[in-house]
Amino acid sequence: MSGFSINPGATKGHAALLQSASVSLGNERAQILEVIGDMAFSDEAYSRVRQALEAISQELEQEAANLERFYQGLVDIVNEYLQHEQDIIESMKGPHADGAPVKTIDGEQVIEPDYTYAQEVQELLDKLRGKDISIDEYFALLVDLFIRASFLDPDKCSLTKAEKEALLRWLGPALDVAGKIGNKTVKWSELFFGIPDVEGAVDSDFFNRVLEAGVIEMLGQTPILGLLGFRYNPDTDSYYTAEGCIQQQWGFCDAIDKWGPALGMDLDTDIVTFTYDGQEFRSQLWKGIYGGGLSVGSELGLYSRPQGEALATPYIPNDPSSEYILYDSVEQQYQPVIRQTTEYYDAASDEWRSFENYTGNYGDGDDYWSLNIRTDANVDKNSIRVSYVVDCTKQGPEFAKAYYEALLKSNNLEGKPVMDGDCIIRFNY
Repeated sequence: MSGFSINPGATKGHAALLQSASVSLGNERAQILEVIGDMAFSDEAYSRVRQALEAISQELEQEAANLERFYQGLVDIVNEYLQHEQDIIESMKGPHADGAPVKTIDGEQVIEPDYTYAQEVQELLDKLRGKDISIDEYFALLVDLFIRASFLDPDKCSLTKAEKEALLRWLGPALDVAGKIGNKTVKWSELFFGIPDVEGAVDSDFFNRVLEAGVIEMLGQTPILGLLGFRYNPDTDSYYTAEGCIQQQWGFCDAIDKWGPALGMDLDTDIVTFTYDGQEFRSQLWKGIYGGGLSVGSELGLYSRPQGEALATPYIPNDPSSEYILYDSVEQQYQPVIRQTTEYYDAASDEWRSFENYTGNYGDGDDYWSLNIRTDANVDKNSIRVSYVVDCTKQGPEFAKAYYEALLKSNNLEGKPVMDGDCIIRFNY
């Protein structure tokens, strides 16, 4: 506990000894007063003895009173400690529980910017770009990184966070091109599925036959969709995510959103950040069109990085300098229970539809990422509305408050978020 400790049992024992001493002094004073009362001498010597004894009696009375107050003060301290023990321990740990670098200013510990991580990323990126490295070393480095990345088995990924970010930065220019091509493809496919004859065929015939054949459910069990964390829920006719996928192992950065169109995504997104427990947390929302116009859905992801790292390289929304700032998927203790309901207008049937994902129904009940996707073609992205209920009971009211206050600052939510009690946040996007 950072040098602070208290033993309630021992302290109570010391207080009891002080109280016993106070009682003993009180008894001695009473005996002295009794002796003084029996004195009937008027001789000057006896008079001086009497005065001295009275002075001693008064001093003993004061000492006894002081000891009694000291005793009561110790008892109060112990009782206060026992009542707030956990809070005291956490306050002594302060915002540095993750081991972020700190310095002391005017007696207070302050987190220092941590430049080591950024330097490590840059050094590796220089090598990936061929700086001061032989061709043999260059290819050996690439082979090593791709083997340890274990793209087909996320649980075996042994890359450090710095290696992941450097690799993403190196691959970025090529993936940016794929994303730009994907943007055009998505628009073309949305136009294609918007043609009445195509739309009708897809909605009323194609998908019905696919569903009846169980193809979508089987796709949810294929290696590629399993790798990406997708699971099919036949009760809601929608996909959700499972932990242990490659997205969880790699975390997230803004640049990945630019590459989404290459996978047929046309999404709106909103990002807020907040600090808690020595970390900067990133909450990101998505809603829109998936699969090149074949699907509709929404997501909520939670990520974090050390606060020292955040101070060294601040995240600036929509700024090119922040595109590759990589956040880890939040650890287990920071994963809330999430319920999201996605509503959209279906032009083919001329009706509003909705479907829900609740993380409490699968896995361990909480998650770093909640996804809710349904196959339905030609949905107007602007009609999509999403409501979220984020239960932070396990994380506690301070975490919930920090998250809630960050959401209050967003200009992209529909209305203002609402706190339900101390730990549950409700908001619409």
